[in-house]
Amino acid sequence: MVGGRLLALLLAALFAGGSGCATDDNPAPSRPTTSTEPQSQSDPGPTRADLVVAKRQRRERSAERTVRSYYREVGLGEYDAAWARLSPGAQAAQGGYDTWKGGYDSTTGTRAVAVTATGVTASRATVTFELHTVDVDACDNETRQTFQGRWMLARESGRWLGTSLSAQRLSGEAPVRDASECGGPPPPSSDDCHPSYEGACLDPNASDYDCEDGEGDGPEYTGPVTVVGEDEYDLDRDGNGEGCESSG
Repeated sequence: MVGGRLLALLLAALFAGGSGCATDDNPAPSRPTTSTEPQSQSDPGPTRADLVVAKRQRRERSAERTVRSYYREVGLGEYDAAWARLSPGAQAAQGGYDTWKGGYDSTTGTRAVAVTATGVTASRATVTFELHTVDVDACDNETRQTFQGRWMLARESGRWLGTSLSAQRLSGEAPVRDASECGGPPPPSSDDCHPSYEGACLDPNASDYDCEDGEGDGPEYTGPVTVVGEDEYDLDRDGNGEGCESSG
């Protein structure tokens, strides 16, 4: 009887061990978990079209920088650096270094704005711009001008060079370069001259005039004059209508 009970207990233990119930010695098998977070995707990087656009933009900025640098160097008097930004053909078209530099002798400032590159390829570019200049001319007058210009550039040995330069003045006057064109002070208005005398402008407010080669004590002096009214200063001593005749 005892043996039968022992057998029954052993069978029950075996049955429990082989069941699908989890115990400390027989844990339940783990189930795979499913994440609800989105899976990260790798960055595909720039496309070929993106690379083409970026390369073109770099070329445009480089061409624009060449034009800006040229006019900045001219304004600072760094002529050798500016001259080196022109191709041999453009330098020849400017008449050579001395002629080109002479064109900026009176220039004290240059500033290029609205600089825009168009039609840029690997070897060619067109740059348009607006140029503001300040000059001090031969008459010591400051003149300001505004130009609209265009450069044609070519890429040689890894750098842009200007091959053709053109500009059209939009406003302002060209500076006077020859001092002989400046002239003297403007002639006095007839309203500022004594109405009784012609041939010289006598100040109507002067207390007295004497002939410049005479013995009078002034305080003002004049050369020959024609008396056409009352001879207030008594310059026509012989009454023939001509004053200070001996001063001629």
